[in-house]
Amino acid sequence: MQVDLEAYNEKDASGMAQMTLGGVYEIVNILNGQRYIGSSIDIKSRINCHKSSLNGGYSHCKHLQRAWNKYGEKNFVFSILLKCEEGKVLSWEQFFIDNCVHHYNILKHIDNGTAMEKLRLKKEKQRREKRDGIRKAKEALDARDTEIFAGLFL
Repeated sequence: MQVDLEAYNEKDASGMAQMTLGGVYEIVNILNGQRYIGSSIDIKSRINCHKSSLNGGYSHCKHLQRAWNKYGEKNFVFSILLKCEEGKVLSWEQFFIDNCVHHYNILKHIDNGTAMEKLRLKKEKQRREKRDGIRKAKEALDARDTEIFAGLFL
């Protein structure tokens, strides 16, 4: 299932702006069907991180990096397998790793207690909070500017 992440993040079903999309995703080599399965509480951000590290040649997943270098970005598709809430992301990732054919994943078992996973989730949450803080500050400045501009014409 390919999902337009830009369109999905625009509005949710209630029309409210949606800030993040959590769940499980895959990166598929369309030439040979090999895949990497991952999860995140912010898939759009995580996919951007993957693209940046793969294009920069420093991906944490050496198998995927070698394939990316060999076949090129145009031969890989990023897609969402499942959308879910933050607390269930890792267990669903493990489900897909256990039940889907994958080739690029080095770790076959996701340990909810690993320091690396906790650190990744913590950093993603910090990025989300920072982004929300910037948005709120911008909204406050816009409101202030509107008041000042309205006061000029009294």
